[in-house]
Amino acid sequence: METTNNALVWIEETLKVAKEWEIKIMPETLGNPVVPKQLDFFFIRIMTAKDKNEISRDALIAIVGTLLGQMFVTNHGYLWKVIEDSMGQDLVVENPINKYQLFPFSVVQQRVDAREVGFITKLELMLLSM
Repeated sequence: METTNNALVWIEETLKVAKEWEIKIMPETLGNPVVPKQLDFFFIRIMTAKDKNEISRDALIAIVGTLLGQMFVTNHGYLWKVIEDSMGQDLVVENPINKYQLFPFSVVQQRVDAREVGFITKLELMLLSM
């Protein structure tokens, strides 16, 4: 299924919120393209903000998931897509060559719940080797 305009608007709005958090917790990276190591550090810092009740779990997942998906779109030519099944709809990024789909919000949610950090660099290396 193609990406709907509503989904694209939501992605853009979430990227704006992510930029506000970047200004707050990682101002040294402003203006730099998002790369895995930088996003790993951002995740650690925003998890600390969550621990201090400065951001909700759902907002953290939305922000980091959007940044993760957008990193693959910008750096590797993936495309945002909306997929639909019996459980509902989900935003994914898809590699247009091999059709591999990454579920960035699910990936981030699992890491938030497990308190796992440093996964983004490893994830990119794994996906690029496919």
